[in-house]
Amino acid sequence: MKSPSASCAKRSFGLLEQDAVIHQSSTQIRRHPMKFNRRLICLSLLALSGGVHADPTFPSKPIRIIVPFTTGGASDTMMRAIAAEMGKSLGQAVYVENRPGAAGAIGSIEVARAQPDGYTLLAGNNGTHIINSLLKQPAAYDAVKDFTPVALVQQAPLFIAVNPQLGVNTLRELITLAKSKPGQVTFASVGNAHTLAIEYLGLLSGAKFQIIPYKGPSQAQTDAIAGHVNAFVDTGLAVLPHTRAGKLKLLAVTSLTRVPNMHDVPAVAETYPGYDVVGTNALFAPARTPPAVVARLSSEVRKALALPNVRQMILDNAGQPAPGDGTDVARWLEKNTVLWRDVMDKTGVVLN
Repeated sequence: MKSPSASCAKRSFGLLEQDAVIHQSSTQIRRHPMKFNRRLICLSLLALSGGVHADPTFPSKPIRIIVPFTTGGASDTMMRAIAAEMGKSLGQAVYVENRPGAAGAIGSIEVARAQPDGYTLLAGNNGTHIINSLLKQPAAYDAVKDFTPVALVQQAPLFIAVNPQLGVNTLRELITLAKSKPGQVTFASVGNAHTLAIEYLGLLSGAKFQIIPYKGPSQAQTDAIAGHVNAFVDTGLAVLPHTRAGKLKLLAVTSLTRVPNMHDVPAVAETYPGYDVVGTNALFAPARTPPAVVARLSSEVRKALALPNVRQMILDNAGQPAPGDGTDVARWLEKNTVLWRDVMDKTGVVLN
């Protein structure tokens, strides 16, 4: 019986030689998500099957991981901890550089154009590799053909909180209020991913919210606490300190099930079955990075995620370590691209 890698190689090797693997545009990805997924999975299998042992000369110099967002955020904090442990294991410095701007596109473009040698990597997420391909004017890179998926890193839900003066104590009460005042209950959003999460909640519940966009979480938090907006959805790092201090009331978590160690916080899916919105972080290399290098990097990420200090840091920020290889990254991309395209089609929301 042929291995999955051999099967993929037979279908994909000719395209690789012609430097034309997965040259779908973002429009083609939307129209043919299954084809997009099969080809990306094939590339991931090929990358991981390049050899049991990585090239012994790699790494011979420091490795740079670009985080395409500002310092101090969830992605930045997590990746710095992982980079430090990877550096210890590899015997070379692994450091993080922040390249924020354009919803992650600036840093992503820099990695897409870097030499495919494993020394420049991208800490990507839902925004860089899914949402940016669904924009009215898609980012100037292709999330599939310009990158090689290296490793799945972590998954973290969002948390829905409201100003205590709003007078609601549960998600169902918030929805009831929103239905009684269509378009009047305001929801702070700090990015397109959060906007889609709110639209998805409205789609399943039948409520209509007024979404107020913010450039970053700080002002959104301030306005939610002051009562200038009624509700706020963001990561645990942004929401939980304020709910624990009593400045905001925590209503629900957006993962399919309740978060470990926070069993008193209900999942949205308990009220609206099927709702599952989880932020995912993954590591990417430029397209055509040598398979042995990809395999070595993937192994090092998994080793770092298994360390107690790294696991605890992720758990403390309401995330879950999600060690996985390039094929796991491909499946995540396909599933969520289909989900958010469907939400956009049904709600009519346009992302800019």
